[in-house]
Amino acid sequence: MSTWFVCRVVSRQEKRVLAAFEEKGITAYCPMERKWSLHARPKVAISRALFPGYVFAVMPNDHALDAARSDRRVRDIMCDKFGTPIIASTRSLRGIFIADMFHEFDHTYVAPKVKGKKYSHKWAAGQQVKVIRGPLEGFIGRVIRAKGKARFELLLNVFGREQEVNVSHSELETYQAQNIAPSLAA
Repeated sequence: MSTWFVCRVVSRQEKRVLAAFEEKGITAYCPMERKWSLHARPKVAISRALFPGYVFAVMPNDHALDAARSDRRVRDIMCDKFGTPIIASTRSLRGIFIADMFHEFDHTYVAPKVKGKKYSHKWAAGQQVKVIRGPLEGFIGRVIRAKGKARFELLLNVFGREQEVNVSHSELETYQAQNIAPSLAA
């Protein structure tokens, strides 16, 4: 299991810090919010850090920690009052990462349309469905409720934890559990 640290960086330099960390072999993550620019004609998708001025990074050793601190865009590694780097909550980061996977921060995302195949989107609460495309393809979940005509709220077991997610009906199909009885050799 990796230990994540919080790096405070120069605001609006998060993407450059991620690139610099990648060159140094440091695993880093910065969730980005994507939305349409209100001032550009035609509309332009822009992205910015969800937490401006912060990047999460895995520092496997002191050499990586020193390499991160040597970047001029990194202000500091968040530390406690004794100077020990603070470890970021893995549970919180996992939740942010999963929300990012489900395009929760991407206001420009449009679910893919599929030609030729009609999908039934009359699933009842509690019915099992299977995700057939997208980042969670293959996961089986339970419908919690419909959100409008085209989206559903599902309860999925992701990484051993129950997670509520919003999914488009075009990404789902009805799941039929197969009960296969073992054959008895005669």
